[in-house]
Amino acid sequence: MMLSEKHKDRYGPLVGWAYCKTAFLKDGDGFKYDLQTRLNWLFNGKSLSTKCAAGCGRTPALNRSLRLNDPFPEYCCTKCSTNAAATVEKARTTRYAMNGGKWESDETKRKIEATVRARLAEDPDWYRKRTAKCEATKVRNGHGPKWNNRDKMHKTVAAHIKEDPAYYDKIVEKSRATKTARHGDPNWVNPEKARETNMARRGFEYATRDPLVKAKSKNTFRRNHPGLTSSFQLPGVYEKAITAWQEKYEVDRPLKSAIVQKKCDDTRERRYGNKCIFGVKEFQIRIRKRRLELYGSEFFHGVRYKYDGQCFDSSWELAMWIFCSDHSIPIKREPCMFDYIKDGTPSKYIPDFEIAGQLVEIKGDQFYSEEIGGWVNPWNKKPMLEKFLCAVEHGVAILYYSDIKPILDYIDKTYGKKYLKQFKTK
Repeated sequence: MMLSEKHKDRYGPLVGWAYCKTAFLKDGDGFKYDLQTRLNWLFNGKSLSTKCAAGCGRTPALNRSLRLNDPFPEYCCTKCSTNAAATVEKARTTRYAMNGGKWESDETKRKIEATVRARLAEDPDWYRKRTAKCEATKVRNGHGPKWNNRDKMHKTVAAHIKEDPAYYDKIVEKSRATKTARHGDPNWVNPEKARETNMARRGFEYATRDPLVKAKSKNTFRRNHPGLTSSFQLPGVYEKAITAWQEKYEVDRPLKSAIVQKKCDDTRERRYGNKCIFGVKEFQIRIRKRRLELYGSEFFHGVRYKYDGQCFDSSWELAMWIFCSDHSIPIKREPCMFDYIKDGTPSKYIPDFEIAGQLVEIKGDQFYSEEIGGWVNPWNKKPMLEKFLCAVEHGVAILYYSDIKPILDYIDKTYGKKYLKQFKTK
């Protein structure tokens, strides 16, 4: 090997020895092995037979400059170093040590969730767009749109099952045995801890109430089953569910079972202090808000007529609204609600209107019974005396046909006899 005069004068025989011993390191285009690099290879006893510790078959440190005291690289590239089992285990140990035994710190999780929630608030379709972008990237990189790291996990599990067909059953049995040993129940769960964890992480007792979880679940289902909105629309799922309900409860719907009904009542009473969810103040407010958005009225019963953004149970109520609006009389639809007791059960009564400061109820003559001196249900003839007395007690003016007839005549003369029918919804 030819050496420069500079090298010969400065290092003498050492240079010639180093270059001769490392003749296997061939200088390439744009890179030349200097003396320190060659000496590093020699002092560490390395040659081209030295292979990457990750098992890729390549030789580390090729076309790379090294100082004399540098440790010789174990891996040929950053990818091999990152994916090596030793590196992964070291990273895992470090993360668990830094985060108090967790893969991610609570602060990191909160930051991630806060960011996702903020983006969903700005754009409810953000999660679907993000998923579509990820799928496009996976396809561009030569993978399928649904490719992810779970493929490796599935392969690992499949390999275990191939070696031992009872692998999965053994895991389940081991879990059940552990629960039995610790808690005396093979199906034991800890709902209190789950609720505490959900409250700390998501701000909800149940993960299914979290808008982020709902959006992710809905997006996943629609991506996997285009054109469907519910798992019951999948072939055979509904029939399978009915079979399971019949085997477990001997009914084709769970809510028909007395066991399920009692369980629901007990759950509502434990959570909200009331067996009837409509008696809970929180749900009353939510229901009224939703009714106001959909029907223009907080106290919706049955929409038969819609007019001017309001809903009415009968044409008489609609006629009263139009009459007052035409004559600039102050009128408010279903202005308040009163409590009363019916057969020992709390009930609600809502007057139809407040007209010029007076509460008003409009009833057909068929609702009044001379025998009991109050209201009855005209369809099943059951008394509604408690509701009638509640209206009288709160000073509600009750208008029957003779009282409402002049208003109906006004509508017929002003707008025509068929005018009100065009606002009928059912």
